Amino acid sequence: MDFPHPTLGNDVPRVCTLQTAKDFLGKNYVSCHQTNEDCRTMISYLPRRVVDITGPEYELIEPPSGTVGSYAIVSYACGDGKFLTTNTSTIGEPRRCFNQNMVPDAIRDAAMLARSVQIQYLWIDTLCIVQDNPTERDHAAKIGEIFQGAALTIAASAAPDLSTSLFVSRTSSYQDIDLFHEGTGIWKNTIFKARRKISCGNHAKTGKMVNLDCDALDTRASALQERLLSRRLISFTGAEIQWKCRAVQACECRKKPYPGPAPFSVPAPSPGLNLLLLWSESWNQIIEEYSARKVETRQDRLQEICGMREIYGAMTGFTYIDGLWKETLLYYLSWQRDGDVSFERRTSDNPTFSWASLAGAVNFRFARYSDRVTRRPHAELVDTKRITVGRLDSRSSITVRGYTVDATLRVSNDDLQPLKLCVGGADFSSNANQEVPCEFSIDILGEGERDVVLLSLYSISYHNSLHEVFLILGKSRVDSKIHRRIGIGSGKFCNRGRNNVDFSSELHDPIAFDWLADDLARSSSEFGGMSQRLITIW
Repeated sequence: MDFPHPTLGNDVPRVCTLQTAKDFLGKNYVSCHQTNEDCRTMISYLPRRVVDITGPEYELIEPPSGTVGSYAIVSYACGDGKFLTTNTSTIGEPRRCFNQNMVPDAIRDAAMLARSVQIQYLWIDTLCIVQDNPTERDHAAKIGEIFQGAALTIAASAAPDLSTSLFVSRTSSYQDIDLFHEGTGIWKNTIFKARRKISCGNHAKTGKMVNLDCDALDTRASALQERLLSRRLISFTGAEIQWKCRAVQACECRKKPYPGPAPFSVPAPSPGLNLLLLWSESWNQIIEEYSARKVETRQDRLQEICGMREIYGAMTGFTYIDGLWKETLLYYLSWQRDGDVSFERRTSDNPTFSWASLAGAVNFRFARYSDRVTRRPHAELVDTKRITVGRLDSRSSITVRGYTVDATLRVSNDDLQPLKLCVGGADFSSNANQEVPCEFSIDILGEGERDVVLLSLYSISYHNSLHEVFLILGKSRVDSKIHRRIGIGSGKFCNRGRNNVDFSSELHDPIAFDWLADDLARSSSEFGGMSQRLITIW
């Protein structure tokens, strides 16, 4: 029957079945092979170990180096289940064969899907990496190559672990419901349905894949790079089956495939924005999402982005420094502790200037990436090197030349304003407010009062206002010549009665801490001035 209005979406079945999955995969896999040049030009070499799924039994094999072949990867949430693993005591067995009834449901389901598109091998981390061999476990960077080389990644997104089948009922909150109506005429026998808007997987907002409704796999830190680096990915979410390749995305709820964002995609430069800033925005969007996910241990905080790091470094030619990049370091330093998480103690393995020094989620709100306006630096990177601080192991440090102002950070028992930044005769609270000249965020909540140094990083120029981003630094407890990061802040300078100065004009040269001098002058307080110096931060 032809309806006067088109349907808004497809009717997603309440239960995912093997046949439904095969049909969805077959259609998108074949279409990708035939039409998407970026997805099919790569020659795929088998990893060191793979599971042969062509026979009645699955067999772990070690193909000769350089063997060309197609393999699929199973991406999953670890959960609490105990499954088959390879260790030093079993790797020497002449043959490692597994009856299909012995393997977890998700592995068996993935094997059936792979065989339906003529893929002969599976790669499963617990079987293909010797788990108690530190040398193999430390080769995390090669994970990126393995995921890029796979013909297909099969993501058990909604499953809590491998024991749960891919083919189950949809999450109840996403199932459709029939709507009551008293239609007549052509509408008499029509069924109207409503379904909650899907917000997971492909439909998650950029940088917001981790939310209250996200699937189990989307809370796992290492799964982010598995998703981003996969050439083709079919995901079994709690709401529907989804598809992603380097060219398009598809899902059960929409009628046609649609363009998808490429990993590390960078928008075209515009006036006032250089390519370095755009590259930093691309990386920082990934870090915002990654930092909100769970890592196995704190030592994995940087290890589980090794694959993305290799690809990003190759694309840009940038130099990697503990989760940041040397060439655009000023923009990478403008992270802050996410406001939705509690204060976390620092991880001892990473330098304080890196977002990886915190255990929780971070964001780059102070960088104001969404505003396509001019940035002008106030500091420059002079040196990067490894140093030893007290009893701590050697770690990265950066030496920056820039403009500084001395200040005091006070911590009080006031629940509404527990933090105050005191400069000259002015006190600024940490509460974000568009009307105040200064806002800031502290990484770690200390006690009492301490002397700090404000280091200006860069200014963001608008037509009627100027925002300056600065670091809040404290002296290291074990070496007074070294500084440690305490937080980040932003000062605001508005065009109030200044002959309509256009801050965004190329002719306007912003001065570091001009917002502070202006605020102190309006309150008849004295600005002690600023100094330019070299500061080493670890």
